[in-house]
Amino acid sequence: MKVKAGPVTVQIRIDPNLGVKEGLWGEYDPNGDPDPLVRLAPGMQPRTFAMTVLHELLHHVDEAHGIGLREWQIRCIEQGLSGLMVDNPRLAVMWAKGMLSEGK
Repeated sequence: MKVKAGPVTVQIRIDPNLGVKEGLWGEYDPNGDPDPLVRLAPGMQPRTFAMTVLHELLHHVDEAHGIGLREWQIRCIEQGLSGLMVDNPRLAVMWAKGMLSEGK
């Protein structure tokens, strides 16, 4: 899968070499070939998968903008945004519909 992230494309791939059992659910590589790359462990539950994708894409945003966030800061943002959506499903739907509307 490819995701447009500002002016670049980020590749997202399942990587059987990553292991949830080892605690490595995802990994961001800004120097992927040819695009930045997010690698994800196989076999995650849907919510964990969604949170991990968000987490790794936050690494991309951090890197692309030179923010310099630490891992714990990325985790706090990921968990905070995920919690808002899980605890407020109507908000999640409203946000998604609003973001996908073309200026309406």
